[in-house]
Amino acid sequence: MLKDYYAILELPVTATIPEIKKAYRKLVMLYHPDKTGADTYSAAHFNEIKEAYEVLTNSTAKEQYLQQRWLKKAAGAWMPDEPITPPIVLKQALELNKSISLLNVHRMDATNVAQRILQIIPTPTIEKMKSFNEPEINAAILTTLLQATSVLPLQQTEMVTDQLRILAGTNTEEQIKIDRVLLQKKKQEDWERRKIWLILIAVVALCLLIYWSGKT
Repeated sequence: MLKDYYAILELPVTATIPEIKKAYRKLVMLYHPDKTGADTYSAAHFNEIKEAYEVLTNSTAKEQYLQQRWLKKAAGAWMPDEPITPPIVLKQALELNKSISLLNVHRMDATNVAQRILQIIPTPTIEKMKSFNEPEINAAILTTLLQATSVLPLQQTEMVTDQLRILAGTNTEEQIKIDRVLLQKKKQEDWERRKIWLILIAVVALCLLIYWSGKT
């Protein structure tokens, strides 16, 4: 996943090499394992800082990165600017869920909404989250993103739940939770289809009743 290295180093895109080195030294002093000990979240942040520094101070890697970054920005794609940890991903999921809940269901692009959800939990992110061994936070992320699918039709919901199943892994309870959401969506769409036919039948019956009433 392409990350916003400038944001990770707390720098503007116009930052020079000396500014990048200065920012790196400052952040390393805060997050180096020698300073933070066994704190896994600080270690994750340190690794992101180191990765950003190595790319932005290598002319070839930087040029390739800037091209990819420009394409992502031009396409309006989201790029993470914080280390990938379960609490950070949960925060992103909660913010996205709140944003989606404010959308006009009848005017939104359902596929675009599904893609926004999926951007938070690509497979590499899920694998990294699992390495922290925080099942309770991962379960909260899954629940939050399932709630975000409430505005989506079945097809787009299935796009999201396919990825959420990877997050759930072997957790039977979480897999059942996903199954329930999909079952409810299927029942809802079946009812919507039947409702159209019931309305048509009712209209035809009413027209026939009016017609035969006029005959008598």
